[in-house]
Amino acid sequence: MKQTEKTGIVTPAYVFDIGKLRARVRKIREALGGRAELCYAIKANPFLAEDLIGEADAFEVCSPGEYDICESLSVPSAKIVLSGVYKAEKDVRRTVSRCGDRAVYTAESPAQIGLLCRLAEEFRLRLNVLLRLSSGNQFGMDEAEVCRIIAERAAHRLVTIEGLQLFTATHRKNPQRMCKELQERDALIQ
Repeated sequence: MKQTEKTGIVTPAYVFDIGKLRARVRKIREALGGRAELCYAIKANPFLAEDLIGEADAFEVCSPGEYDICESLSVPSAKIVLSGVYKAEKDVRRTVSRCGDRAVYTAESPAQIGLLCRLAEEFRLRLNVLLRLSSGNQFGMDEAEVCRIIAERAAHRLVTIEGLQLFTATHRKNPQRMCKELQERDALIQ
């Protein structure tokens, strides 16, 4: 805690050792053995994004402000993953117009797949998409919906479904349950 000189008010202060942060990212990458890419959520600590450009494979962007941060830092378009439940058409359009087919876009609903299909046609681009699979909460689509979209993928001729996005860590305290959920999702992919 830091006390300001003028007011005497105590405010929080966060101190990060960038060298240790980078070393931790490399350690995680090594432990994964090339089986996964590391994506940094800009919302976590946006002020660390610049220091992680060379370390993270991608940056998850969930709002226009987060996209602005990436743009101001010259984060390569190929490292942008446009995510989030609420994506206004004007914001998705802006990202597609600037990042095009280099970014990855998540779809959390059939409506978002429809939007991405329309923008792909409009911009004459092939967009790379991750389907967000729900982990039992209000975010993403259930397995049946995801399977239906995959089965109908030929109708989405300018959208390439690259994989599934699953966020299962929030408020999860039981590692065995998390492992079981991941095994079930892995079976779905097979």
